[in-house]
Amino acid sequence: MRWLLRFFNITITIEGFFPWVLKFTFIITKRIKKVKILKTDTYTVGQLAAVCRVSIQTLRYYDKIGLLRPSSKNPENGYRYYSQRDILFLRIIQDLKETGLTLDEIKELLRNDDIGMVMDILQRKKDEFQEMIGKLTAVSRTIDTRLENLGLYLQQNNIHKTFEDLIEIKSLPPRRIAYIRHNSSCHHEALVMRFYELDHLLRRHGLQATGNRMAVYHDFLLDFSPEDCDLEVCVPILDDAPQTSTGLTRMIPGGLYATVIFHGEYAGQCNALIQWIREHHYEITGPGIEIYINSFMNTRFPKNYLTEVQFPIKKY
Repeated sequence: MRWLLRFFNITITIEGFFPWVLKFTFIITKRIKKVKILKTDTYTVGQLAAVCRVSIQTLRYYDKIGLLRPSSKNPENGYRYYSQRDILFLRIIQDLKETGLTLDEIKELLRNDDIGMVMDILQRKKDEFQEMIGKLTAVSRTIDTRLENLGLYLQQNNIHKTFEDLIEIKSLPPRRIAYIRHNSSCHHEALVMRFYELDHLLRRHGLQATGNRMAVYHDFLLDFSPEDCDLEVCVPILDDAPQTSTGLTRMIPGGLYATVIFHGEYAGQCNALIQWIREHHYEITGPGIEIYINSFMNTRFPKNYLTEVQFPIKKY
């Protein structure tokens, strides 16, 4: 008992000289408050719940699973009573719960007086929380990206420009991506299935997407067929992400790109971008890229689609 009290920073001040006194005070350093105990050696479940500020249901559940059972029973009426020692154990249980331990883990800890085992249990719990923090951080980044995309949509929607005014020549750095490439339809339903497959591979290899989903059309300028095209679905990942042996990652070359952001569905408008490129004496040097800023994977309403199209170019 004493090592548990020291380990969890609980100090007991006892008034009197007999082990079970009429009155004593918990001084709980973490909570900086006093809980006065009734002038009795035993407590009903309702009295204990009131003193320790827990629900009766919680105490009954602890009793049911064998975590904290009343110490005595009145042979005349069958009532069971908690002792002052039970209050100490309840405080320890509450303190352990604040570290995120499960009730099963707390039971294991209370049965063992080995400090090393306590440290092992707490370290495992810390590792679990670190993993959870990583996942929540990734979710937070996804939300940030979504907010940024929707903000861009509102910004672009309020700009009234001609198509040519929307075209930009950008100098883009090399981009590392995780990808899957093979022939398939490029209709939305097929793309969704392809991205499901890619998401599964990312999880299996411990890779984290850092931006919007993308599609690379390797035969767009050749004999292109929407029903059977050489299509690569991909997402950007960190440059220092772990390498894989399955060809899952590669670099999209950096350089000059002619880009435009389309609102809504834009079938056929890519040809206008290609024509603009040629009329301004540029040559397309690689496959076209679609970046899905707000797409069929994020919204049910095609009018809210926002897609950036990029073609790598050079001057001639």
